[in-house]
Amino acid sequence: MSSIRRKLFLQILAVILFIISTLWLANTFMLEPYYMKTKKDQLIKARNSINSFGVSDYQEKVDFLVDMGNELNAMILIFDGSGEPVYTTHIIPQEPGGLIPGIDTRRIPPSRKPLETVYSEKIDSGTEIELTIDRMGEQGFLSLKSRLDNGFTLHMSIPVSSIESSVSIVNGFLLVVGLFSSALALVIAFIISRRFTGSILHMNRITRKMKDLDFSEKCEIKSKDEFGQLASSIDDLSESLDMTLKKLSQKNEALKKEIEHKKVVEEMRKQFITNVSHELKTPLSLIQGYAEGLELNIASSDEKRNFYCGVIKEETAKMGRLVKDLLDLSMMETGNLTLYKSEFCIDELIKRLMGKFEKVFLKKGIEPKYAEGERTFVYADSFRTEQILTNYLNNAIYHVDERKEIFVRKDIQENLVIVRVFNSGQNIPQEEGEKIWTSFYRADNARTREEERYGIGLSIVKAICDLDGKSCGFVNLPDGVEFFFELERVKNPD
Repeated sequence: MSSIRRKLFLQILAVILFIISTLWLANTFMLEPYYMKTKKDQLIKARNSINSFGVSDYQEKVDFLVDMGNELNAMILIFDGSGEPVYTTHIIPQEPGGLIPGIDTRRIPPSRKPLETVYSEKIDSGTEIELTIDRMGEQGFLSLKSRLDNGFTLHMSIPVSSIESSVSIVNGFLLVVGLFSSALALVIAFIISRRFTGSILHMNRITRKMKDLDFSEKCEIKSKDEFGQLASSIDDLSESLDMTLKKLSQKNEALKKEIEHKKVVEEMRKQFITNVSHELKTPLSLIQGYAEGLELNIASSDEKRNFYCGVIKEETAKMGRLVKDLLDLSMMETGNLTLYKSEFCIDELIKRLMGKFEKVFLKKGIEPKYAEGERTFVYADSFRTEQILTNYLNNAIYHVDERKEIFVRKDIQENLVIVRVFNSGQNIPQEEGEKIWTSFYRADNARTREEERYGIGLSIVKAICDLDGKSCGFVNLPDGVEFFFELERVKNPD
């Protein structure tokens, strides 16, 4: 027998022996006192019930007293102050038409054998209980004598059996049960220990295989106890290690993909440099050409010189805006740009910005609409929010169709304000949904300088929203496209 089985058997056997020993001790030393206390309590309870009777109540309480005597198997004698019997356990008919109390000698302690008082106990000043047995020890009586409150005297006697023989019988029975239980414990402990240790040995075998990187076998233990939980944990560990090994075996493939990704990034970097170079090449060429014209004094009149200087200043300003946008975008994407948030009214910002675009709207023949609704406050960077709206409006103006519809509105939710800019026109193709947020991307690939569009406006919008932890995007509608972005709502502005 293995160590764990031996320990389990000894523990089960010890528990059984402890229980049997406890029962034997309780039966030997506590059963008799408990039995006598129960009988004494019954006598006192009966005495209290009888003590509540009045002098004239006994004839009416005959049935009650008879039932009490039968229930307790007790003899009940009640005498008045002069010693005349008022009631005995049974009423004996003495004459026709009446019942006169008499004594039922069947319940009187036998007088043919001398009685020996074992102990007596005084309950109160008028009540005493004593235990008497005959000298042969065949029968015992627990008697109560009490002076009632009405002046009568109560005698009650209950026969009590000697329980020494009962105790020895029960102890013998417990001995037999103990021997049988011990033998049964051997069988039970053997069965339980086999099942108990079998699960442990099974899991031990599997963990040894895991040590050798063999994860083919699983712990097929379906119990819901700690063994089942341990088996489930071992299976999870085996599966996790197996998956890790598979991932390691696929490392070469992952490295290939990483190399390919680096190639894509490098290609994007080259494309970015190409795009920036393209955007800067034209203004630099113009600046250089007009500067050389001024240097060679080609512009002979003041009007031409002013025109040359104006072109140089205009191209310089465009180039400066492009460089500033690129720097801002780079700082946003790297997280080095700080947002300066404050509470402000989004309605005022939208109306002020649409006022700035008024000349552009008139020139393009656009009649913009703004659904103001309730006055709404937000917590955001007002400068960057205006930058987002500016890019959205520029995008809407460029893509609006012949219907010339531009509509600005806002949705108010519990903690957010969603600003939406709609323009009538063609929907954005599904395959370009992600590309439009990429720097220098334009769906038409046209680089018309008169429109001053570099393709980084939506990139800046996405970078600002990502930095603020808010969402932005667009929705294709049946009659146009609607761009949106989120702002944090202020419910109770100061």
